[in-house]
Amino acid sequence: MTQSPRPPASAAILRPRHRGLIWSFVLIVILPAAIAAAYLYVIAKDQFASTLGFTVRKEETSVSADLFTGLGRTLGASSSSESDILYAFIQSQDIVAKIDADLNLRSLYSRHYDSDPLMGFNPDGTIEDLTNYWQRMLRISYDTGTGMMEVAAIAFTAEDAKAIATAIYDQSTVMINALSDQARQDATRYAAEDLTRAEDRLRNIREALTDFRTRNQIVDPEADVAGQMGLLTTLQAQLAEALIDFDLLSGTVRDGDPRLDQITRRIDVIRARY
Repeated sequence: MTQSPRPPASAAILRPRHRGLIWSFVLIVILPAAIAAAYLYVIAKDQFASTLGFTVRKEETSVSADLFTGLGRTLGASSSSESDILYAFIQSQDIVAKIDADLNLRSLYSRHYDSDPLMGFNPDGTIEDLTNYWQRMLRISYDTGTGMMEVAAIAFTAEDAKAIATAIYDQSTVMINALSDQARQDATRYAAEDLTRAEDRLRNIREALTDFRTRNQIVDPEADVAGQMGLLTTLQAQLAEALIDFDLLSGTVRDGDPRLDQITRRIDVIRARY
């Protein structure tokens, strides 16, 4: 049984929904891409980055300080803690204010504000605005495993980027040195306090020893104790010998024997000397 051929398909007609899809694609994809390309190639100014990397070394301490006060851990403060502080400092308003005073960051960042207000900095902004802009123009990473910190300073000229990176390094060095100096001063103060307490204890012990010698008429307490211990040892040996003699003699003589009385008196005298 044969089938009759199907009629040919009708020509495609551009419907309103098709036009909506086309305009949506143009507005959502093509137009933003065209605006971004026009901004990047026509309006946006070139930016340069200067990168520096460094680590915070742990300060070495002397063995004598560790043995005397146990403050080696204070003097050699954890480098990771100092790196954490430095990581926050580089992004803080404090360093922004200091570098702005040295390099005039407002002027460097507002070079192209009139022609590129999107990426440029408004020179009339507050220090808070400058700090927010600083954080946009800064790339910082910190590897806690190796202690390596990498900072990239971005500016509109290579010279400005290098100057900002150098200023970051200088301010970071000043801050880390200040932390180390403070830790060293604290450790020195703690050691001095421990030394004062040790001297006071030694002075009190010497005074007590002098008072003991005066009251007991003893020049060298250690020698006197050693002599007394020697005397006790001798008396114990003599007492043991006398007891043995008494036991041996009491088994061979009658009660009332003068020799038993003599040994008994000897035992009593030795015991009285304890």
